[in-house]
Amino acid sequence: MSKHPKVTKPGRSVDTWAILFIVVLAVGAAMFWASSQ
Repeated sequence: MSKHPKVTKPGRSVDTWAILFIVVLAVGAAMFWASSQ
């Protein structure tokens, strides 16, 4: 059971960074598309 928290913490932070990266990428793509139109 002591192994689970250690595995969960990095996994959650990776998920958070992945979501943040995708959001930033989407916002950047939307701004680029808006400026191109």
